[in-house]
Amino acid sequence: MVETTAEGLKIGITPDISNDNYQAISRPEIGNYNEQSSMGTNKKLSNPEILSELNGREYTGIINTIATENEIQEIWNYLMAQKPVIDSDKNELTKLGSDLDYYKSIEDYDTYNSVVKKYNSLLYKINKEIDQYNEKVNRYNYLVQ
Repeated sequence: MVETTAEGLKIGITPDISNDNYQAISRPEIGNYNEQSSMGTNKKLSNPEILSELNGREYTGIINTIATENEIQEIWNYLMAQKPVIDSDKNELTKLGSDLDYYKSIEDYDTYNSVVKKYNSLLYKINKEIDQYNEKVNRYNYLVQ
């Protein structure tokens, strides 16, 4: 039996293949929400090595490996779906901030106070979303190492 794998992947997990050059590619490490990240970029893996055949024990951790791989994929899907949501909420927060500046400049404090409640509520929601996003990023990066 022959087992193929790539750097950073456990036994039983085969890497994605680049459409450009048909070489195996590694998983990118993801940065937290407010950090610069390499999400979407992949580094080219080295050429395969052929090792000597040895008599040894059978690997039995494949079930855990597959479960980990599934968790990585679920986290990746969550991150890809959540980033646009956070970005949209941040754009809405910027708009509310502009509204606050406007109402303050015309001294309409009743409207200003009602917008402050919306602003604070949205800010709390965004901070919670970013915390959850960053927790998922940390878990993802832990699993892919």
